[in-house]
Amino acid sequence: MKQLFAFTLMLVAASTPAFAGSKPQTVNFPEAVEVGSTLVPAGDYALNMTGSGGSVQVTLTQGKKTVVSFSATAVQSKAEQNIATDGSGKVPVLHSIQVKGLNLVLEASKASGQ
Repeated sequence: MKQLFAFTLMLVAASTPAFAGSKPQTVNFPEAVEVGSTLVPAGDYALNMTGSGGSVQVTLTQGKKTVVSFSATAVQSKAEQNIATDGSGKVPVLHSIQVKGLNLVLEASKASGQ
């Protein structure tokens, strides 16, 4: 695929499927990624989702610090856990996060760091 590649790197902290309002899951980025205008350094993050239906608000945190919050479309998926990025620039741009049973497709224009 053109400029699109995926890393298999999600660690699931909860044994339940990832639906909005469920326990936070852990996401590991092996390298820095760009989410909207925010550079997210490599590392482990708690992934929290709120919302209903297909539209959710996703927040990545480390400890008690919110690193980035963004809107995403949640689509049920059978795919394994991974992320999809566009590696055409110096820093890969995050496009989607797949967790068990769910694919979170970023609405990039609404991403914001905090």
